[in-house]
Amino acid sequence: MNKLKCVAVGFCGKDPEKIQNQNTGKEYYRFSIAVTEKRGEKKYTNWVTIYDYGDIDYSAARTIKKGDLVYVEGSPWARGYRKGEQIVGQLCLNADLGMILKIERTAPPPSAEDKYAPEDDVGLPWESGAKNVQE
Repeated sequence: MNKLKCVAVGFCGKDPEKIQNQNTGKEYYRFSIAVTEKRGEKKYTNWVTIYDYGDIDYSAARTIKKGDLVYVEGSPWARGYRKGEQIVGQLCLNADLGMILKIERTAPPPSAEDKYAPEDDVGLPWESGAKNVQE
């Protein structure tokens, strides 16, 4: 079996929305995260729309709020739509079952005086001491 997988780590832009599919009646969550990368001295931010079609009662999306740092793993896809006279592209990710994690800082952020501290020291799930805060 072939499958395209993607990982996105970013900050939630607004509280997840619970949406009902008009055709099937099944509910799902949708939210966007801002993924910012630093290349040289410049920072680039991409917005990724996350779709969680898993069991609505057990989804980690229930606990996520605007501003939370989130790790999502799933299958990427893209779509385009017209916004006025402009055609806009949107990067989306169908979250894999159980692969949405809210990440909580386990250490205080580095101080402004610490010129050697990494800018995004957030305690990712594969680093020791990180804490998964799913409910």
